[in-house]
Order: sequence, then structure tokens, then C-alpha cells
Amino acid sequence: MEKSNLLVDSGQSAKKGGDITFAEFWTQFKVNWGKTYAFLLSLWLVFTVTFVVFPGCFLVAGFSFTATSDGDKSKKLAWDSMVVNLMFNVFDSIGRFLGGKIMIKKHTVVMLSLARLVFLFTTASTIMVHSSPFSADWFRILNIAIYALTNGYTATQCAILAP
Repeated sequence: MEKSNLLVDSGQSAKKGGDITFAEFWTQFKVNWGKTYAFLLSLWLVFTVTFVVFPGCFLVAGFSFTATSDGDKSKKLAWDSMVVNLMFNVFDSIGRFLGGKIMIKKHTVVMLSLARLVFLFTTASTIMVHSSPFSADWFRILNIAIYALTNGYTATQCAILAP
């Protein structure tokens, strides 16, 4: 029997890849889903929260330090876009690096992915609330930094801990 084209089903005899029935596939699917559903849903939630907010909401909020002297809005948007993308990529990469180094418990990963829902509110607040601290650049920078760091870290943990 060829070793490269075998499916092994939890201690049962090995079968060729094309010789599996739908019932056997469905049984194995239910076993695999039972082991991984929390991480799959957590990973889905991480990326859903990420793509609902990033980059559009961050660009709408913008920064005061990217304003140009001539008041050109297209130049400001270009600078805001560069700053937001740079900050997100740097902190997301740091989060992914830390995700491979600092391991946490499985249920903590699920809770962290749920806790990231708070970024929907903090980011919306940077757009709609025009008072301190939400309108301050330091808050917007901190919001993006923690948002991107938790994105990279949580996504990496979900991928590592899922069996």
C-alpha cells in the first residue's frame, strides 16, 4: 500500500484516499469539528473584527499631526494611510512573533478573541466623539497599536493551539 495516499482514521486500518465513503468522511468531520470549533470561530471573529474596522475607520479618524500646511486633504489622507498601515503592520508582526513565543491557555485565547470586540466601540468613538481622550492622537495611536498587536497574537494562538 502506498504511504503517500493514505488516510488513517483514529487507529482504524489505513485506506486509500479515494476509497472513503461520505458517511466515514462525515463522521471524521464531526470529530474534527468537535476538537477545533472554538478556535475556528475565534479565528473567524478575529478577522471579522479586523476587517470591519481596518483600515477605513482608522483613516476616517485620521491624525492631527499629518495635516499639511496648505490644507490639502488628499495629501493628509495619503499620510494618514501610510501611518495607519505602517503602524498596523509593525504591531501585527510583533503580535505574531509574540504569539509564537508566549503561549496561553486555550480558553484564554477564546476570551481574548471575544474581548477584541471592544475595538469596534473604541474605534467608532475616535470618529464620533470629539472630546478627550477619543479625539487625541495618543489615544488613536494606542488604539491601533493594541488592536494590531491583539490581532496578530490572537490569530497566531488560534492557529497554533487548534489540534
